[in-house]
Amino acid sequence: MLPTDTNYALGCLPQDEAVCARLYDIKQRPAEKPLTLFVRDAAEGMAYADLSPEEEVLFKDLAARFWPGPLNLIVSAGPKAPKHKYFDARTISLVCNRNSALRALLDAVDGPLAMTSANISGTTVDGLVSAALAAELFGDRIEVFVPPVDSDAGTTQSSTIVSLVGGRLEVVRQGDVVVQ
Repeated sequence: MLPTDTNYALGCLPQDEAVCARLYDIKQRPAEKPLTLFVRDAAEGMAYADLSPEEEVLFKDLAARFWPGPLNLIVSAGPKAPKHKYFDARTISLVCNRNSALRALLDAVDGPLAMTSANISGTTVDGLVSAALAAELFGDRIEVFVPPVDSDAGTTQSSTIVSLVGGRLEVVRQGDVVVQ
């Protein structure tokens, strides 16, 4: 479990399908709900995408304005994107957060992590998933717990999710980041 700019999250190496399966089992997450890829920067994110010229312009603009930060960008998946049942075959959700503990871990593994919020699938959490709630829900079933190191990141909601597929910007979920 590790902190992000919004919710505490469960994470694993994205290319390891068996580890992703364990994460899904722990979270009780349906396999048809894909994981999100957390990257270090826009260039790393673009390496996992297949962007049309229109999508690339939108991607670069939004990444320059809001990354690192609580914004997920859904784009067409490129050849480098993980190719197993825990990722969508057509699209990939990419995030670049500013949380220092998360960024240090991404540097330590020298690449992205597959992540999802640290709650039980299908349950509602009032507010964001905190370190304490994540530990209560998953404590002894998780191999590594990364404690929070940043002070409040200023977020009050889960991340904003925006789709850029087809060269059109569509807000899928509104969070604190307002995309215009």
